[in-house]
Amino acid sequence: MSMKKKMLLTILALLAMGLVHGATITVTQPSSGTVTMGSPVQIMWTAVDVASNVRILLRRPGGALVDTLATGLAASPGLYNWTVAAPAVVGETYKVHVRAVDGSAEGESAPFSVSGGGDVNPPFLSLDAPHGGENWEIGSTQAITWTALNITENCRLILLKNEQILGTIRDSFAPGQGGGSWDWIVGNYAGGPAPAVSGYKVRIQTVSGAMIYSAQSAAPFTITPKPII
Repeated sequence: MSMKKKMLLTILALLAMGLVHGATITVTQPSSGTVTMGSPVQIMWTAVDVASNVRILLRRPGGALVDTLATGLAASPGLYNWTVAAPAVVGETYKVHVRAVDGSAEGESAPFSVSGGGDVNPPFLSLDAPHGGENWEIGSTQAITWTALNITENCRLILLKNEQILGTIRDSFAPGQGGGSWDWIVGNYAGGPAPAVSGYKVRIQTVSGAMIYSAQSAAPFTITPKPII
């Protein structure tokens, strides 16, 4: 084989390695703390340049596999609802591990412990829309939706851009029991309006209380400009 061909193959191999090594998975929830046996928990992650599906594993902090929680999930928008159950054990510590099926990337959560709870109806809060990937025209009316179970404190809706808080969309309202909805004039917030670009998320969060409950869009959405007529 000529030197020129060898150099070309080497360059192609390095490029391929760069593509694989450029893929990342970051697990953002559960964060460090405690989850309750029998209660729902949102597993959330962000995936960059991951082409394959992912699987979710429950591991000991040292890496030992405990259980496969899910497999064949799309890498994005990065959300899976897990009800804490056996083989997890009350009083033990675990991590959630999200791994690309093709092995290109993996990430793990902070360690968390499992409590016995005793609360028959534990609080639960999720932000259902915008979930991520939407293209919402600025000035149009779109429904922000959520699920709230046994949340007794008032909540607020917050607009984020690139994970930074821009301002409040709606302040201090009762989230209700079950599914909730708010008609948002896209882009409007206290201090707005937001420009028509990408990278936005919406967060729902309790206003006060001994424990703050919070949930947000699993992935960014885009505010698009009004069409030119």
